[in-house]
Amino acid sequence: MKPFLFGVIPAYGFFIFIGAALGVLLATFRRRHDGISNKEVFFTGVISLTVGLIGAKLFYIFGTLPKVISGDMPWIALFESGFMFYGGLIFGILGALLCAYIFNIPIKRLFDALSFGVPVGQAFGRIGCFCAGCCFGIPTDSAIGVVFTHPLASTTPVGVPLVPTQLIESASCFLITAIMLVVFSKKRKDGAAFWTYIVLYAIARFIIEFFRGDAERGMIGALSSSQFVAVLFLSAFIVYLIVRKIVKSKFGKNDSFLEAKGVIYKLPKCAKWNIMKFDRYANLK
Repeated sequence: MKPFLFGVIPAYGFFIFIGAALGVLLATFRRRHDGISNKEVFFTGVISLTVGLIGAKLFYIFGTLPKVISGDMPWIALFESGFMFYGGLIFGILGALLCAYIFNIPIKRLFDALSFGVPVGQAFGRIGCFCAGCCFGIPTDSAIGVVFTHPLASTTPVGVPLVPTQLIESASCFLITAIMLVVFSKKRKDGAAFWTYIVLYAIARFIIEFFRGDAERGMIGALSSSQFVAVLFLSAFIVYLIVRKIVKSKFGKNDSFLEAKGVIYKLPKCAKWNIMKFDRYANLK
């Protein structure tokens, strides 16, 4: 545990900043984005990141609030450093959707571009977690156990070997990034990169959660809140595949809802979009 770098720089904030910056840059300059300019990807990445941080903090507060009310944690814990990644991902997706609407950007291609930067940001963010001593694992007698001894580790078991779940997740995110860079070095179907990231991370996070030892993240039944959200994302992917197959069987090779005549004319007038804008906005070919 090393909460401060060079004695003055908060390690947690430093690695989150580095991860966010590198993630946005990778998403922007990884390659030329068909139909999307680097400027659009960059500004969308920054906006999505900002909205995502707000969501991550809100989810952390909601997950921590029951323990604060019961007296297990002090009220100040709500406002100290603490984020829940899936809250950030959900809000980040909403932020990206808003940008896609405002700037008239193809949704799937935008999500594909941003999905390369997200795991990089996560990887560095988890290194920050390790330095801060949060998001720690369960006690272990194995050789991989790490011991926290810093006096600032107020909520972390001190002097006890723990599973380094922070570093395991960091390595998983770096691996996901590498897999995506290799698999998607050539043009693939729009949306494939986004769903590849969602599925790989959901599986990794679901497994890692079994080895987490911090109780702040909250529980929903027998699952941790993050495991529950991971199941929701995996379910969303399955639903996406089913719906896509149904649409293909009805409308042919083109799987776009928006380009299917029977759907376009049923869209609400309040959206104020014309068919030509839908073609570029969805761009699901």
